[in-house]
Amino acid sequence: MLYRHFLPAVLPRSAASTPRALILTYHRVENLESDPQMLCVTPECFAQQMYVLRKHFRVVSLTHLVNQIKSGGDISGMVAVSFDDGYADNLLLAKPVLEQHEIPATAFIASDYIGGQATFWWDELEAIFLDKQSLPQKLRLVVDGQRYSWDFAGDALRASDEEKPGAWHVGCETIPSRRHRAYQTLHQVLYTRASEEREALLDKLRAWSGLHPHARQSHRTMTQEELSRLAASPLIEIGAHTATHPALSMLTPQQQGIEIRSGKSRLEQMIGRETTSFAYPYGSLTSFNDTSSKLVREAGFALACTTFCDSVRLGCDTYQLPRLPARNWNGDDFERYLSGWMTHQVN
Repeated sequence: MLYRHFLPAVLPRSAASTPRALILTYHRVENLESDPQMLCVTPECFAQQMYVLRKHFRVVSLTHLVNQIKSGGDISGMVAVSFDDGYADNLLLAKPVLEQHEIPATAFIASDYIGGQATFWWDELEAIFLDKQSLPQKLRLVVDGQRYSWDFAGDALRASDEEKPGAWHVGCETIPSRRHRAYQTLHQVLYTRASEEREALLDKLRAWSGLHPHARQSHRTMTQEELSRLAASPLIEIGAHTATHPALSMLTPQQQGIEIRSGKSRLEQMIGRETTSFAYPYGSLTSFNDTSSKLVREAGFALACTTFCDSVRLGCDTYQLPRLPARNWNGDDFERYLSGWMTHQVN
């Protein structure tokens, strides 16, 4: 979440022939009317993408790729697949396609959201500002002494079908309404909060909007039974993604340690085996720090993934592995995207 489709940096000529692999990041496989954070790939496009992977690339598990990196083995042309967060569609819609094409994947799970009733904060924020039929005209908030104020005027009513919020996402150059601007601002505010502060702010927004907190079926997380079914697949490795999905860098070292260790412990209790893979929530340069990486190592993880957009090369830090976002592309566009990264000739 939070990242866009960045192109690779220009490398020196000597790097052009460097063997490279790719790690892909998915979040959701679903048909959604609104996808403001660009997290969703439709089932049709996902099926095409998995066909392309199996036909044209060396598809391996994330653990195998990291073992190759550590041993100095051949990683050229390898692609590993990962999912973040723990949405139910990972089991219901993605897993059958992965099994059809015999593609291994790692699912990074934010443990405290498992249960099927919890809603990720970014989905709830979307439901309030970009999905609800109408809103009160004015909103006033004070966060850490900073005042936020919006007068939505005519935008308090939901846009017409021709202008409905579902047509917009964070990659768009324009912000079409005051509702979208409030959504973007509050997204950044909530992103920086620890879970208790985040929930307190959401409580205020729920009371203001009249939205009752409940998990939309289209946005629900897995139940514990569903997570067990996902973990039972020989193709799926379950990795940790903290307990409550915070930006770790915003927490004290003690709070970071609790998030990392408790997420690992609860996940292992739910699936009945050890988890050795980790993904930093959000995964950007501002969302974790050197302390985070140190604590991940000390917790017993063998690898950790970021969302830095780059290919993987021998000698890279296996506790700051880069990953590429997979967007809602058809098979041809997806193949061109991956081939460009493999050869570093993306335009």
